Amino acid sequence: MHHYVFAHRMLPELLLRAPMAKDSVPFLCGPDAAWFLAHLWRSLGEKLPETERLAGDGLAARSHDAGDGRTVVVVTLPPTVASPEAHFVAVVTNPGKGEVTRYLTLEHSIDIETRKPITVLGEWTADGSHVNMGRGPEPEEAKFLESVLGMLGR
Repeated sequence: MHHYVFAHRMLPELLLRAPMAKDSVPFLCGPDAAWFLAHLWRSLGEKLPETERLAGDGLAARSHDAGDGRTVVVVTLPPTVASPEAHFVAVVTNPGKGEVTRYLTLEHSIDIETRKPITVLGEWTADGSHVNMGRGPEPEEAKFLESVLGMLGR
């Protein structure tokens, strides 16, 4: 639950819908992004039964210029073990306006025909809906970022 709730519930709620969403953007886009994410991870873990807590190993964030005034922050999550845990999250921000415009995920899944691991692109919207955007790239940060930039028209 730790992994799933963090990427699919806690972060989208905090960044897209919470009253203090705009206050979170500078933390996510700034030099304290890794600390901010680690703090959120630990805070969530404290609310879960001990058997459902995970170490935050591998949790990281990197900001990338989208070239149009927006920033894409790619959050690397701890290794996935089950579907639909996310390998990565991309948070598209407009730092000048202090807003998150898109929240995209690269999710671990299993091909139902071959039973082999695949990825699926997803998006959480401001109204709390989850959109399945189909098959994703290999679970590598550069390939995920390339997919995200393509969705943004770059």
